[in-house]
Amino acid sequence: MASLETSSDILELLAVNEETIGRLYAAYADRFPEVRALWSSLAAEEKLHAEWVRTLKQKCQEDSLFFPPDRFKSAAIRIFTDYVANEISTAAKIRLTSINALSTAVDIEESLIERQFLAALETDSVELQHLFNNLETATRQHAQKLRDTWNQQHP
Repeated sequence: MASLETSSDILELLAVNEETIGRLYAAYADRFPEVRALWSSLAAEEKLHAEWVRTLKQKCQEDSLFFPPDRFKSAAIRIFTDYVANEISTAAKIRLTSINALSTAVDIEESLIERQFLAALETDSVELQHLFNNLETATRQHAQKLRDTWNQQHP
């Protein structure tokens, strides 16, 4: 059975996923005031990433970007987003430690890297290639910041 979802639908799910990750990081900022600056910064950047993905969505709608809609399965994206949403609920629990939060965030960022989202996109636009590079670089920087903080807290 063929999927009825368009590239725009998939990109919107990915944008919502970025926003959900941002909400998790905001919850961690509230939960762990000793590293609030890190979490707040990451939360704001995730919001920006969602905006970037929506720019990609707009470019798909304008036919200046090809994104194969079957590159990502909507069910897999929703499962990932649901996992992150569940972690937001977990953030309120008393037993959650800063190390647990950092470990979860590292896993999330590394999962995004491993999915090779940007490898699925094709364009001749220098502007869009720049946006792809920014998204990939930002995700890698998030993972590194989180690993560095984890290592500082857990020598």
